[in-house]
Amino acid sequence: MNSPVLDKLSVVLPYATRTDYNNHERLINALLPNIEALVAEGTLVKLPHSRRGYQHVFQTHVGNPFGHRPILRIGSQNPTVCKGAIAFTLNPARYYSAELSTFHSILCRVLGNHAPAVLRAAQLQAIHSALDIQDLEVNSLLVSNKRSRNFETYSTVGDADIPGRTSGMYFGKLGSASRTCVYEKHTEQKYRQVEAMKAAKTEQEEERILGIYQRLLDGKPVTRVECRWDKLNGLPLYLAHTMPNRFAMLDFRYIDLKPFDQSKEIGRELLLEAKLFISHVRAVGIDKALEDYRPSRTMHTRVKRLWDKSEIKLCDPVTAFNDTIDALEELPFFPREAFENPNQ
Repeated sequence: MNSPVLDKLSVVLPYATRTDYNNHERLINALLPNIEALVAEGTLVKLPHSRRGYQHVFQTHVGNPFGHRPILRIGSQNPTVCKGAIAFTLNPARYYSAELSTFHSILCRVLGNHAPAVLRAAQLQAIHSALDIQDLEVNSLLVSNKRSRNFETYSTVGDADIPGRTSGMYFGKLGSASRTCVYEKHTEQKYRQVEAMKAAKTEQEEERILGIYQRLLDGKPVTRVECRWDKLNGLPLYLAHTMPNRFAMLDFRYIDLKPFDQSKEIGRELLLEAKLFISHVRAVGIDKALEDYRPSRTMHTRVKRLWDKSEIKLCDPVTAFNDTIDALEELPFFPREAFENPNQ
């Protein structure tokens, strides 16, 4: 089984924390020569608008050939409650190891002599861990959340000929502290490439995008299971392992529709039954669905057999979670001491 990748990382660095305005400005001004030097050489590019309460926001050039650039935020607009006047966000999976090391060196240049202590005390704001499953169709996948049944489904854009075809599921309320998503990664990639084609300005860009898109069209489906821990509110790195294991909250069932022989009447009937069963389980949950089928003994027996033989194991949840923490520790930004409890 594949190991998960870090799909998002948002970190706050405890520099100039909870101080009055004047002292905060003094501490930020001490970093300005370092920042201005990086801007002058083109390593930092200032964005026109501040984000999430920070005075300065920059894109960071680390040499990524696909234009991916970490976001660096500096200077709090509310110093008295500031948990850290420097923060950064990036998708580690999009960068080569050398590029991540380059970003680490940029952080060190910004912080100067403060770098060792500040990076050692780094705190998590958000982390997303994604596991890709090859050759798995979401449309035939049933996922149940052990903690709740609060989820949404959405349909693939452009599939007007197959109304209601499910391409993904979200578990957890929109805007909640943490969510788990199961969706078609290949569909998302195709959509992104279409959008990129619209924005392409040169023939070379168009040829590159068409090449990527053709590989996506020729490839097998990819289902992504993505655990998102958001709103961690400055969780110390040494406590990262205490986050709830969202990989362990999901049970997976796969109702394989391929064996049904659609050329025969009985096959088409069973195929329709299976599709209706999948839809009903997604709407009301397995317990209520089986209860609704109970008046018809034959139908209840069929769908119960279908459910019982459909259980699959997409990953080992403990291993997936441990691999996520290991991947976090292997990033070059943080010293080993950051993951050790300072109170022990």
